[in-house]
Amino acid sequence: MFENSLKIENCKLKIICIMMLLFLLFFNIPINVVNADDAVLPTVDQVEATALTISPSIFEGVVTQGKTSSQVFQLKNNSGVPLPIKCYIRNFDASDEEGGVAIPEEADTTRYSPRSWISIASPDFILQPQTSHEVTIKFNPPKDLPPGGYYGILFAEPLLPESFLDVSSLQVGGRLGSLLFLVSPGDINEKGKIASVNFPRFVFSRPAPDFNIRFENQGNVHLRPAGKITLTNRLTKKSQTVEVPEFTTLPGKTRQQRIKLNVVWPGLYRSDLELKYGQDHKILRSTSQFYYLPTTSILLAGAVLLLLLAAVIPKSRQRLRKSARALFASKG
Repeated sequence: MFENSLKIENCKLKIICIMMLLFLLFFNIPINVVNADDAVLPTVDQVEATALTISPSIFEGVVTQGKTSSQVFQLKNNSGVPLPIKCYIRNFDASDEEGGVAIPEEADTTRYSPRSWISIASPDFILQPQTSHEVTIKFNPPKDLPPGGYYGILFAEPLLPESFLDVSSLQVGGRLGSLLFLVSPGDINEKGKIASVNFPRFVFSRPAPDFNIRFENQGNVHLRPAGKITLTNRLTKKSQTVEVPEFTTLPGKTRQQRIKLNVVWPGLYRSDLELKYGQDHKILRSTSQFYYLPTTSILLAGAVLLLLLAAVIPKSRQRLRKSARALFASKG
C-alpha cells in the first residue's frame, strides 16, 4: 500500500515538471543556463574586506635634518581571504575646529612636505588570511628642514575588485591609516592660549549645555592640552571637578573641546578652567560665572511647596481657632 502511494506521488511530480517545461516553451520564456565562465564569484562583505589592523596607530618621533631613519609598522589581516595591499603616504592637516582632518590626494612636490621625504620599502604585497606583515617606512628629511612639526598618514589600502565586494558596500575596499606626528628639532616654540570659553550667562535648561573651550596653538609644533574645570556653587560653597580630556591641536590651528557639566542644584556658579600643555607643563587659567536656573526643576519645587502649604495652612487655622475659643472661654 505504501509503495503504491509513493509511486503515485512520483508520477505526479514528473507530470508537474513536464507541464512547467511545456508552459515555459509555449510562452517563449528563456531558460538561462549558467556556464562556468559566467559563474558569480563569492562576495566578501565590507567588514571582512577591510578587517585590517595596524600598529602603532599613532607614531610620534623626531626626524633629524639630513639623516635617514626608519620605523616598522605591523599590519595584520584578520579576515578569511588574502588581501592585496597597497601602502602610501599622504599629508594631513586640520580642516576645522571640531577635529576634522584634511587629506590632500594630489601630488605635493614641496621639498618640506612629509610626502616628499618619506618613502615605503616594498609598498605593494599580498597579505594572507590571519597573518601579519611588517611595513617599513624611511624618513629622509632635507638638510635645511625648518624646526617644527610635520604631519602625515601611512595608509594601507586593500585592492579588491568590485566583484569581490558586497553590493551594499559604500566603497571599494577601504583604507586604514596610522598618524605620523614628526618633529624636526631646533628652535621649537610651544605656545598656546585659551582663545575663548563659551557658556551662557543664564542657564534655564536641564541638563546644562556643553562647556565649549577653544584652544589656539600659536607655536610651531603640535600641542596636547588637558586639565580640569572646577565648579563652585556660590550659595552652598560646594564644588565639583570635571576633567578636560587631552586633545591634539596642530600648529597655527584652533581646536574646540566640549565638556558636559553635571550641574544639579540651582544657584550662582563660578567655573575655574585650568589647562596644562607642553613639555614644561605650562598652565592657562580662565574664570567665569553663570546662573543655573532650570525652569522645570524650579516649577516642580514651587508646586511641591504649594502643596505643602495647602496641607499645613488649614491645620494651622484650626489650631488658631481652638486657641482663640479657649482664651475667650477662660475670660468668661
